[in-house]
Amino acid sequence: MLAIIGSIYSYVTLQDAVQLVHDETMRLGISVISQAVSIFYIVINVLFLALVFYKMWRQQKALAEEEETEEFA
Repeated sequence: MLAIIGSIYSYVTLQDAVQLVHDETMRLGISVISQAVSIFYIVINVLFLALVFYKMWRQQKALAEEEETEEFA
């Protein structure tokens, strides 16, 4: 979660720095690349969080099923 917040913060600060570039073409290029990289990192971090929560859910489900089988034995 902290990585997602860091990516958003990095994007916002980079947008402020882009305003200092005087060449319009270079400014647009830097802006587009920074947006693409930020979106990529956010998507990767969200997928990682989804995978972690899915694994935790499966572990809890397996543990509950194991306890249930122990009760019947």
